[in-house]
Amino acid sequence: MSQAMQRRRPFRDVLASSGTDELLWRLHLCDPEIQRRICFELGRRRAAEGIDTLVGMLGFATPDRVRAAAVEALGRIGDSRSGARILTLFTEASLPEWLRDTAAYALGRLRYGPALMALCDALADPNPTVRECAVAALGALGGWFAFDRVRCAMQTEQNPRVLDAMKRATEAWEGGKEGAFVPLTRLLASAR
Repeated sequence: MSQAMQRRRPFRDVLASSGTDELLWRLHLCDPEIQRRICFELGRRRAAEGIDTLVGMLGFATPDRVRAAAVEALGRIGDSRSGARILTLFTEASLPEWLRDTAAYALGRLRYGPALMALCDALADPNPTVRECAVAALGALGGWFAFDRVRCAMQTEQNPRVLDAMKRATEAWEGGKEGAFVPLTRLLASAR
C-alpha cells in the first residue's frame, strides 16, 4: 500500500491493525479524543491485558469522556476486578449523567454484586437516564431484592421511558428470566 493511501486509511482501521501492547503504550501519549478511541478499541477486543491501564484512566485527572470510554471498555472486557472503581464513579453524583449511566451499564455487564445497593438507590436518582440504566444493571444482577426494589420504584416513577424499562424488566422477571430482565444492550439502546 502506498504511503498516500496509508495516510488516508480510516483511523479505525489503524487502531484495528495495531497491536494491543502498542495501543496501551500510546494511550498515555495522545490527545483525549485518540485516548477515547483507543479505549473503545481495547473494549472491542476485550483486551484483558489492558485492565490495569484502563482502571488507571478512571482517575479524576482524566477527562470525563475518556473515563466514560474506559468504563465502557472495562464493562465489555468483563473482569470484575474493575468493579469497585467503576462503582465509585457511579456513586459520584457530581459527575455528568452520561458518565454515571455508562458506569451503571458496565456494572451490569460485570454483574458486580457489591453494586446492588447503589443501583437500587439510583432508582430514585434525579436523572432519568441514570435510573433507566440502573434498572438494566439490576436486571443483569438479578435477585428478588432487586426485583422488589424495581417493582416498588414503579409506583412513583413519572418518566415514561424509565417506567417502560421498569415494566419490561418486571415482565421479563415474572416470565422466569431471573438475572436477565431484558437483554442489557436492548434496554440501554433506548437510553443512548
